[in-house]
Amino acid sequence: MPPSYIFCFDVSQPAIDSGYLQQAAHTIKGIIEEGALPGQDRTRVCFLAFDKGLYYFNLRSTLKSPQMMVIPDSQDVYLPC
Repeated sequence: MPPSYIFCFDVSQPAIDSGYLQQAAHTIKGIIEEGALPGQDRTRVCFLAFDKGLYYFNLRSTLKSPQMMVIPDSQDVYLPC
């Protein structure tokens, strides 16, 4: 099995205002670009964001642009794809 990493981000207004979100995204981007995660090309990375809802991101290189899927009801959580 390829190594898999799930990064969860609080995207609420206080998280944005504090600078946490920008710093976290910058740090994780650097780690990925450096190839510092084990597994090289086999590594799978998932990004999940949350505030009042859940946000999943599809960043596959085969897509023309990234996709964001929104789950507005946190009482009925599911994986969109």
